Amino acid sequence: MRQLLCPVLVGREQELRVLLEALDGAVAGRGTTVVVTGEAGAGKSRLVRELSGKARGRGLPVLTGRAAGGAVPVPFRPLAEAVLGELRRGGLPDLPELRPFRPALGRLVPEWQPREPLGGAGSLVVLGEGVLRLLRALAGDRGCLLVLEDLHWADPETLAVLEYLADNLAGERVLCLATLRPEEGAAGRELAAALAARRAATVVPLERMEAAAVVDMARACLARPPCPRPSRAGTGPAPTGCRSWSRNCSPAWWARPCWSRRTGAGPPPARWGRTCPRPLPTRSGGGWRRCRRRPGTCSVPPPCSAAASTGRCCRP
Repeated sequence: MRQLLCPVLVGREQELRVLLEALDGAVAGRGTTVVVTGEAGAGKSRLVRELSGKARGRGLPVLTGRAAGGAVPVPFRPLAEAVLGELRRGGLPDLPELRPFRPALGRLVPEWQPREPLGGAGSLVVLGEGVLRLLRALAGDRGCLLVLEDLHWADPETLAVLEYLADNLAGERVLCLATLRPEEGAAGRELAAALAARRAATVVPLERMEAAAVVDMARACLARPPCPRPSRAGTGPAPTGCRSWSRNCSPAWWARPCWSRRTGAGPPPARWGRTCPRPLPTRSGGGWRRCRRRPGTCSVPPPCSAAASTGRCCRP
């Protein structure tokens, strides 16, 4: 089955606003860390993709890495993927301030691996400072976005470097954006809580989307216009093809009357079809009419998933 990506971001306007403010602050030299939390499928990656696109549109370098689940976590996997991906596109920076940290950064960049044992350069603090200075070099005067996804699978070393970055990004033109599932990976969850407690990071939780937002997202994927909604249930002008609606209907149902078939008429009016995201349900006989049964008792298949979850139908 072909997967669909909603062309527009739906139901996450407030969370995106928080991320855009953090990105604006980073561009202005007020670097910070934001951790987006939510269960699997909540839309964390979709939100990150939206912010990454806006950052690239401003000409900012975007470094993206992801932790992977497994019996044994790969050390520094999200950091190495993020750094190597950017260096693959732009080459290795040759700056004086990076030279002392090349032995430590050799854990992430093979070209900088030392021939001799690391010694003191093997400290995670030294590595964290090296990553910070590398991000500063890549950011320049524009800014930089570092994305680390699925930190509930991250190894302890990656979390230690992230903690160092979060504690030292103030004054840098860098935004570090991380995602994790709070129900998995206690170490990542505890780190996010500790960073938020000392105001070194902002946690943005993603709750489950409301039924109306799910319907809007489905309509956007199917290239259909959004459903009109009055300001209050049962008030305001009726949507096209619907004379009135019940106060018992949920917001997702205001523009979705259900239909049943009556004997002695042809196909349903075209204007009625525009109110339903799916083909109109049918019953025995011919003709079409609005369902007049009480909410919760309608035997006609509902025209949208929201009706299936609410068990309600509109009536004239």
